[in-house]
Amino acid sequence: MVTLFVNAIILLGITAMIGWSVFTFQRSSEMVSLAQRNAARMEQLASVMRGSLRQVNGIMRAPMGDEAEGRTVLPQAVVGDDKTPWGARYGYCPLSIEVGASAYPGAANATVKAGKDQAGAEVTYQVQVVGLPRQGEGADIPYVVGGPGRDIPVYENGALQPSPLRAHEQEIVGFILSPVPMAGTDTLPSCSDVIRNGGAWVVSGTDGSAPRFKGTVVPVVARGVGITAPQMDVALYAGPAAIGKGTGLSADDAMPLKKALDLWHLNPWRSATIHIAPGEYDFTGAETASGGAQPLLSFSSEAPGRSLWLVASGGVATFRGPGAGSLELAMGVDGRLSGIALANGIQFRVFDGARVAASGSQFGHVWVDGGELAFIDENTVNYAGGWSGSGMYLTSGRLRIAGTSFVLNGQTLASPNAGILVEGGELTVDGVTANFRLGAQVRAVQTTTPSRIALVSGGVIRAANGGAFRDYVAADLARRQQEAPAKNCSDTEAAAANGNCVASCPADYTAVSGSCSADPTGGGGSNPPVLVRSVRASEVPSFGGSANQWACSWRQGQSHSISTAGGSPALVTTSHPFPQLRVRAQCAPPEVTFASPATVPPA
Repeated sequence: MVTLFVNAIILLGITAMIGWSVFTFQRSSEMVSLAQRNAARMEQLASVMRGSLRQVNGIMRAPMGDEAEGRTVLPQAVVGDDKTPWGARYGYCPLSIEVGASAYPGAANATVKAGKDQAGAEVTYQVQVVGLPRQGEGADIPYVVGGPGRDIPVYENGALQPSPLRAHEQEIVGFILSPVPMAGTDTLPSCSDVIRNGGAWVVSGTDGSAPRFKGTVVPVVARGVGITAPQMDVALYAGPAAIGKGTGLSADDAMPLKKALDLWHLNPWRSATIHIAPGEYDFTGAETASGGAQPLLSFSSEAPGRSLWLVASGGVATFRGPGAGSLELAMGVDGRLSGIALANGIQFRVFDGARVAASGSQFGHVWVDGGELAFIDENTVNYAGGWSGSGMYLTSGRLRIAGTSFVLNGQTLASPNAGILVEGGELTVDGVTANFRLGAQVRAVQTTTPSRIALVSGGVIRAANGGAFRDYVAADLARRQQEAPAKNCSDTEAAAANGNCVASCPADYTAVSGSCSADPTGGGGSNPPVLVRSVRASEVPSFGGSANQWACSWRQGQSHSISTAGGSPALVTTSHPFPQLRVRAQCAPPEVTFASPATVPPA
């Protein structure tokens, strides 16, 4: 009987041990699962926060957090669901790339509640915030525009390094903090316990000791967001005033046009199309994007490939300025204007880096200052005075007139101004009759510096004064422009000139463009030379050339291989000899003028 009782106790103990093992195993598995899900969730939230960054005055800004349970937590207006897999809130430590008090107009102080230090004292710091408009419904979202710098302790192999990591220099705009699995918001780690250890972000005491509360951390880094635009294509609907909910997500909920333009400045979208309701839109010239520095109608970006389309839907959208010569719509990004009328003194300007097309639009004055502007379909320029004094102004870049119809109404122009004043760049009339209605003694096209003008595919400039007109066709240009004989630089000449080859126009002509080519069967073989520059020789002092010469520069072709001659692998670069190089220059006299019938009789 005693033996039976003892065996029962042993069996009970074994059963309890097995039960406890199963329980702890299940508990451990649950904790591991929560930790894995939480790590993925934190990375997802960091990505959402990166997507919410706004560029103000050229600097990426992060949203301010909300306050809950005595801590600054992630802003629900941005992230939506802001809780861990077990229901606790994530902590948030917003920072500013711009260190110090903000000069942003209207900025207000806000307190970040960063947790408790190892002694249990509350940790807080001040930042400056300002409300920026959101795309959907609701109030403006506060963004951090200024605040203190943050030096992060750095440890390697357990040793504190002499130089801390400066958060603003690394463009860190915030940290997301999580408690350990199954812990509550009241055990969130402190923002002051974030360190860099062995290349990883960890929560630890700043002196390397254990923190008051353990947890994990993920940084929100702005670097790259303003340089490479996110792969996001956005469509907004805008009108003179908000319609419906004013979200801009449909024509029935259109937002005010000025708010839509402001959102483009604030968001690093890859492309945006703003569908604009017909009507009139008044601009005073004092409107700026949020931040107070960038004019609202001036669009530029450091991110390559960004674009903005302004498209009137169902009619013409008229932008009205305060008066002649006082406001410009400037495009420094790729884009398109469709059905847009710029009136009452608004100049349309295209500058470096932009490729813009206009269709079904009307302009008061056009200035191509770099980049490319193409008129397609039907377009009209109604010159009303001011600006360059000419109807259109080309200083650099390319202006292409094509489509089905183009009219320049310049009856108010007076000599010595012109329909188009060309002081550089390239003007092409492609397959369309461009009608220039001009005042007396006004030239249709005039160049004052070396430029290239081309009438191609039957393109015609029709200059008219009242009932008289003259058509200018490609033959008129042929009498003025000529092509210089090609200059062939032998392989020895190319080597002696370090890959430079120069073609010369007649002495009284100017080189306006040129073509460069290298003999594909010559030196280098499958590693031909690389063209690095094609330019008028007078623009490069080292060439010692003049304005009647066109220069092309190549660098030697190279190939790469791995050598083990020294016992260890090493990269070997081989430069190949130059082949014969060839340059052909396009030459023009110092001035090319297409005059109106008042000064040049019909041919």
